[in-house]
Amino acid sequence: MECLTKAVKIIWHGAWCACLFVMGTVMLGTMLPRNTASALTTSEASVDKLQLMNYIRYAEGLASTTSIEVADPAPTVHPDLLQVSVKFVAKGISTDRIYYLSRDGTRLISGEVYDLGRSPFVESLLLLRNSGDPAAGEDAALIEVYLFSDFQCPYCKEQAAILRKIVSRQGSHIKLIHKNFPFSDIHSWAMKSAEYGVCIAKQDLEVFWSYYYWMFDRQESQNEDRLDSDVLEFTKIHHLDKPALDQCLANGSAVKEVSRTIAEGEKLGVDQTPTLFINGRKITGAITTEQFNALVELELSRLGILEKTSHPRGRK
Repeated sequence: MECLTKAVKIIWHGAWCACLFVMGTVMLGTMLPRNTASALTTSEASVDKLQLMNYIRYAEGLASTTSIEVADPAPTVHPDLLQVSVKFVAKGISTDRIYYLSRDGTRLISGEVYDLGRSPFVESLLLLRNSGDPAAGEDAALIEVYLFSDFQCPYCKEQAAILRKIVSRQGSHIKLIHKNFPFSDIHSWAMKSAEYGVCIAKQDLEVFWSYYYWMFDRQESQNEDRLDSDVLEFTKIHHLDKPALDQCLANGSAVKEVSRTIAEGEKLGVDQTPTLFINGRKITGAITTEQFNALVELELSRLGILEKTSHPRGRK
């Protein structure tokens, strides 16, 4: 389950599938000169966008009423592949999709590309950063969970309750990093509550987590009109510096911080909440305790932790 997406996805006839399109020289032979393709830089890389657009339209079975925009190719973490962003628009609804183009211009990959010598989530790991964001759990934890969340999203409330129990039980293995991602266009008090959270975290990290769960606990009764007065009572109970809190809100630093995490999320393809990244693995929508534990076990097994701890001391 998840809150509304920022960009509604178009649904085509037939499911998207990961596949390799092997293109003949008739189709893409002139896209990239074969004798210079391997030496291309970002600025030099170019494709015959019309031919590529027509090929994609045919391969995906898209009607002429769906417009297709092909961006310039960009470098990727895979040295032999370029990234091509394609925007599809149908009936006023748009969605973006990433393709990978071989540097010789003969192959287009639709789907994920994995380097067997690196994490399958290396692209996400390169973008995920803990830039002073509120975190719970051990700093040395082997599993980092980045959570993009909206205080007014009901599914985020469900996820928060699950993660609270998991972190309390497995805090030595898990570090939870909170990232604000409010949908202010549909949630009237999500942005302001996120700003309050930023300012509270600057004063006291432990109090922030109290605020985090307190805000979700009262989500159903909360509204835009009473938010300020409710937070005022919270600050009194937890002995926060109210003038400092007001200054944090007034000087724009909180808005800047929330805007930063929104921008980070958008670069990672986050378009709904909650969205989690578990050691780089993107999970869209709320997941159950069982699902989360299964993913934790998968990570620990990959790191060899389960094998080391699954036998009694002194036995193999």
